[in-house]
Amino acid sequence: MSEKAELFATVGKALYGGQWRSEMARSRNVRAQVIDEWAAGKGPPIPPGVWAELRAELEARRNHIADLLDEVRRP
Repeated sequence: MSEKAELFATVGKALYGGQWRSEMARSRNVRAQVIDEWAAGKGPPIPPGVWAELRAELEARRNHIADLLDEVRRP
């Protein structure tokens, strides 16, 4: 498995949990086979736009968690 494929799988699990492949396929409106190929480092490379979308999702999740933590810290 390539480094990018490993990163893709790690990001997928972080965003979507145990069923990340099917959830990611659904959210990207692609066949599950495409996600499987990307995760295995096979087939065409992961498009830059997908990486950009994943980065945006991760940043949104991080910001949401930070906001929740800020609420907990307030007296």
